[in-house]
Order: sequence, then C-alpha cells, then structure tokens
Amino acid sequence: MAERPRFDVPDSKAAKVSIIDSSLRLSGMPLTHLMKPAMEGLDAMPTLTTWSFLVESSSGKKALFDLGVPKEPLKNFSPKDADTIRRNSNWDVHVSKNVADILAENNVQPSEIDSVIWRGRALREIDFEHQPLQIGPFRAFDFFGDGSFYLLDTPGHDIGHLAGLARTTTSPDTFIFMGGDLCHHGGELRPSKYLPYPSNLSEHLSLSDSLRLHLSQCPGSAFGDMNVERGRAAGETFFDPAIGCDKELAIKTIKEAQKADAQDNVFFVFAHDTTMFGVIDMFPKQANDWKKKGWKEKTFWKFLNDFAAALKP
Repeated sequence: MAERPRFDVPDSKAAKVSIIDSSLRLSGMPLTHLMKPAMEGLDAMPTLTTWSFLVESSSGKKALFDLGVPKEPLKNFSPKDADTIRRNSNWDVHVSKNVADILAENNVQPSEIDSVIWRGRALREIDFEHQPLQIGPFRAFDFFGDGSFYLLDTPGHDIGHLAGLARTTTSPDTFIFMGGDLCHHGGELRPSKYLPYPSNLSEHLSLSDSLRLHLSQCPGSAFGDMNVERGRAAGETFFDPAIGCDKELAIKTIKEAQKADAQDNVFFVFAHDTTMFGVIDMFPKQANDWKKKGWKEKTFWKFLNDFAAALKP
C-alpha cells in the first residue's frame, strides 16, 4: 500500500449539507456505454439514480450542486440526449419529481436557492486560471467565500466538469466530496494504491455462503484474479471511462480523486452512486454527521456486490 497522500484544506467554517434523491431511476443501460472493459455477469449498469446536494453556507446562503434529471426527460432533455434515449429502447428512464418539487414539499422554496451549480459546463463559468487556491491535486474556488464549500476543477468527462467539496464539521474537519460524473461506479475509483482491499472484506458484502467462505480465506485475491482475467492489474480499478470529451484526462482526474477518497475524513459521493441507498440519511435530513454514523465504512466496498455473478468460488 502506498503512503496515504496529503489532502490539505485551509481551516475555516462548516456548511450544512443535505443529499437529495432526485427520483431518477434509470435501468437497462449497458455497462459498456459508461465503462470498459466488459465484465462477465454484469451486462447492465445497476439501476441508477442521481444525487443533488443542498449546501448552506455559514451565513445562510443556499446553493444546489446538480439538479439531476427533469420530469418527462424526453420532453425536457436536449434533442441529442432525448434521441439517445429513444434509440435505446431497452433503457427505462423514470423521474417522478423535479428537485424543485422535492424542495418545496419539505418547506424549502426554490426562491430561497441563491445559486445552482451544474457539474458540467455552466452558464456562468468558473475561471480556475486566475484562482491561486489549490486543494490536494485540484484547482479550487471558494464558492461562498467563507471556506465552507469549494468547487474543484475535475476535467475529462465533459468540458468544464466540476466537483464539490463541502466542509461538514470542524474540530476535527470532515468533508463530503461531490464527485459528479467524475466516475459512474465504485469500480472506476477503487481499489487504489492508497486503499487496497481490506483484510476482512466479506463483512461488507451480501454473498452466498460459498462465496463468503472463499472471500474469508483470500478476500482480495478473488477480485484481483477477476481483474487479471480481464487484462487489468490485480490491484487496480475494475473499469476505465468509456465516454468523455477527453478519456485520458478523465482517467487522470480519477487517479487524483483517489487521493481524496483515501482520506478518513472525506466521504466521496458521485452522482450515480447506488451504494448510498439504505445507508445515508436523505433530505430533508442533514448529512453532516456522516463520519459519526459510519457511512463511509458502510458504503466504501459495497459496490463489489454488483460483481457477485462474475466471482468464481
């Protein structure tokens, strides 16, 4: 295991953070549409959602990081995206509510939101060229000006792709890293040279008794062997991005994000992270106590459950 990297963030104030289930449920998308190489037994992505984040500064200013997918996507998507869904008739896209509706149902009026941040290219773009602030490997922008919430330059997936970093507690500092479309599955991010498989992996998974026994004897080797059979190194991630405006840059950004993911005080949540279900408290509850509640430990390796059909006892 490589030495854990530094990921220094200037001391400052905390924000209030809530994680919103935007109500998207997208099933039937082929795995190779988003990631490569293919994996035997996992032809389609898990049913995807999209998380939106309500972030409130120390002075009470509210921002939404990501808006998810609108209701009636075929009507409200761009023509190109709508055509993509129509061409792929096996995709099932269901959105029951807009994020604005979810907010209003919980006594947060859309008029209270001061800013909306898209993880892709924004109408008012953030200029990192003249921002001297650096957080870990990322160029950063102090969004509220109080050190509670930073936008991070995470290029590759699309033009101007952004991540968010919100300070959730002070003394000690903890953070939620909002990864956006930086990756689409935990298998694009983990394992890493900083955090290889743990010695007791089976407790994180929901597997058959035979597979659980196999993993208790050699927890990481089964997954490592599966990677080798797919032409990858045993200890590297399972997938690389299959889409993106600059795939090599997207891979580089993922490697940089692993430095944040390796920190005990950083909880990494990407836009379509299905491992959050059944673990986290969703809006209107706050997510600031994620570390105290053990959310990182409960979700970190949970994505490996998706590979059960590909494991060989």
